[in-house]
This record gives sequence, C-alpha cells and structure tokens, in this order.
Amino acid sequence: MDSDLIEKRRSQILAASMDAFAEKGYHDTKISDIAERLGIGHGTFYRYFKNKLDIFFAVVDGFLAQIKVVVEEEAPQFSDSVESYRSQIRRIGGRMLRLFMADTRMARIIFFQALGVDPALDARLFSIKTLADSMVEAYLANGIVKGFLRPDLDTAVLSRAINAMTLGAAFDILFAANPSETGNRWIEAVSLLMLSGMAKP
Repeated sequence: MDSDLIEKRRSQILAASMDAFAEKGYHDTKISDIAERLGIGHGTFYRYFKNKLDIFFAVVDGFLAQIKVVVEEEAPQFSDSVESYRSQIRRIGGRMLRLFMADTRMARIIFFQALGVDPALDARLFSIKTLADSMVEAYLANGIVKGFLRPDLDTAVLSRAINAMTLGAAFDILFAANPSETGNRWIEAVSLLMLSGMAKP
C-alpha cells in the first residue's frame, strides 16, 4: 500500500480515537467504537495498530512530542535581565497553553485518562515532566548566575512549582468560557508571582 495512504489512514484512526477517548474514556472505549466512527471493519483497524493500548500510546505520544518541542526550543541562557526573563516566561507559557487550547480533546485525555492506564505510559508522562522541570531549573540557574534572580532560590522545588502552575492554567482553560482570555490572565499572574518573589532586589 502507498505510504501516503497508510499515513492518511493512520491519521484518520488517530483523530477518531481521540474523539472516542475524550468522550468515553480509555477503559470504556472499544475498538468497535473507533472503527464505527470511520465506517471501517475491525480487520482494517488492526492493519495499522496492534490494539487499543497501542493507539492510546500513539495519541498521547503525539501530544508529548509537541510539549517536548516547546520545552526544548528556547535556550535557558537567552535571558540576561529581569525584563528579558519576563518576556521569555510569557513566550514559553503562551506556547504551552496554546497547545492545550488548540485541542481540548488532548487536555481531557492527559488530565483524566492517561495516568494509570499502563506503567510504560506513566513512565513517558513522568519523563516529560522531569524534562520540563530540569529545563525550568536551568532557566532559574541562568538568572542566578547572571545576577537578576535571587541567589538563595531553591531551584529544584521552584521549577516543579512553576510547572504545576502551568498545568493548573491548562486545566482551568479546559473549562473556561473564554480560553484565550483565561490563558492570558494566567500568564500574567504566573509571571508576576515568579518575578515578584524571585527577582533580585
């Protein structure tokens, strides 16, 4: 079969699966639910994915890859002052929240479905969290070295606290009447909290 057609069919199955998982949850979704949405038979589904867990991994991995790009794209050493750091916080926070706003199905799956489905999937989720924590800690360390953040900061705990605020914002956006406005308010609030408490006097 042509590779473009294979990729197109995989994408269709992934999209239908995201709908089903977001609506019904992982455990209540059956392969037949996904196949029915596309008007295909079970046999066709199994040409592209081994089972329900395989497609759930594919759905979650696709989103985690997008998060990884945001986390890794901007160098921690970029900021040289509180103002440039403020801009960096807003850029990264904005991009992260836009990921969750772009497809609320993924937010529902990540927040309500993914943890506990499979130990290997839990490990992948935690590996992205660990990466995000280490990157934020690198941003903080850069600020301390360059002298615009307080030298007594507990960077290990603060990095996790900052990422917890980002997840809180994403969760809030999921249920907001105006996700864009809510996201912007969160970005402003988080940057204010961070810099009011962390900036060197």
